[in-house]
Amino acid sequence: MFISRFFEMIKFVCKDCNKIFEADPIKKEYFDPIFGPCSKAVAKCPDCNMECNEYIKPKPQKASSQPAMPSCSTGSCNNCPSMN
Repeated sequence: MFISRFFEMIKFVCKDCNKIFEADPIKKEYFDPIFGPCSKAVAKCPDCNMECNEYIKPKPQKASSQPAMPSCSTGSCNNCPSMN
């Protein structure tokens, strides 16, 4: 049984032509050697007719918690604490 969101138009991404589009999903069942029987939503790309997977929005990257260090390795730029 499909989850109710699969009856709606959802976003898919085509890796061949790099296009994001909305379409009615098709249920594809497959066997994973680790998880066993699985299913996923797929759709045909309107441009190249290839089978495409559901689009998953990338998660925002976390900002670095460490301050940037100067790139000099000789210590001659007067940014190093020992040079001040």
